[in-house]
Amino acid sequence: MNAPTTLSRRNDFPGMVTPDGAPWHYLDAAATAQKPRAVIDAVARALGEDYATV
Repeated sequence: MNAPTTLSRRNDFPGMVTPDGAPWHYLDAAATAQKPRAVIDAVARALGEDYATV
């Protein structure tokens, strides 16, 4: 990925957005990697709709 693409995708990850818009670096293992908004929304939808009691 080139730098402009990487920086433009940063806003897709809520954990990477700072209140003042300054770049934020997240260094951790892949097991606790930040999730993009699309994944967070999909998991929330699955938990709320697909795993509901019958």
